[in-house]
Amino acid sequence: MTYTPGSLRTMILTLLSRAKPRGKILGKGLPMIISNEKDIPTEHIAAHGGAGIMKIKFAFKDYQHSGNNNDSQWNCFAVAELPVGVATGYHRHVDTDEFFYIIDGEATITVDGEARQIKKGDIILTRKGSSHGITNVKRKLRFTVTEIFR
Repeated sequence: MTYTPGSLRTMILTLLSRAKPRGKILGKGLPMIISNEKDIPTEHIAAHGGAGIMKIKFAFKDYQHSGNNNDSQWNCFAVAELPVGVATGYHRHVDTDEFFYIIDGEATITVDGEARQIKKGDIILTRKGSSHGITNVKRKLRFTVTEIFR
């Protein structure tokens, strides 16, 4: 069978996505997994009903708790991007704390009605049950998102 460069790449990526990670077993039997951001598919979503479309890359989707009923105590780890003019909807997580690490950019985060400016280097924790949203993006905001059950 002959493969074109595009179909060969698709075949390899499909096979890799089905492969089970190998490596030293850590903690409760989850293997060590290393992923590179450039290899994670980008999703385009209106986050929590917000204005506009954001880009987000969910790392380790096969291991996150919500989609797989495994013993993980985290819901997601992602790298996200909000362009100027895009906002997340104001929302609440009933089962998880949510952490944000701002890689670059400037915006406003509102948590339980209190608005604060956020910028590169900031680390934000929104506690389980709090309401929050990101608005007023002044410079494209790149950040990580991590949700942990508690």
